[in-house]
Amino acid sequence: MSPLFEAPFVTTSIFRIDWLHCADQGCAADYLGNILLLCAGKLPGNNLKAKCLVLWGKVQEFYKEESVQDRLQNLTLTMLKQPKKAPKLRASAAQCRALVPFAHKLSQELLSTASPIEGTAKQGMFHLCECYK
Repeated sequence: MSPLFEAPFVTTSIFRIDWLHCADQGCAADYLGNILLLCAGKLPGNNLKAKCLVLWGKVQEFYKEESVQDRLQNLTLTMLKQPKKAPKLRASAAQCRALVPFAHKLSQELLSTASPIEGTAKQGMFHLCECYK
């Protein structure tokens, strides 16, 4: 327990949840890292690095179609998954937020409801996208 809570009138009720850190750079970044890796596995290419290049091309098409302002400069495998760590998109909050509709669209195109894992990921992406709407 933090010593801050020993101060008079300091309780958890005075703190507010910060959407940027909680959602954009928290849950959304985690989910985007996972679902983009899952979708990348469905794309053409001999290895995951090559598949990420195809994924990056799809991201760039989305940026053009939707006139996205907050763009990634590139997309590499290490931006989605670092060694010995769970998948997480390494990007700014605005860049993560801008990719939520893209990931939803991509999951609708590539993932199958016949697979329990893919179906669940697809449904989760739908709900994350709805949250951002």
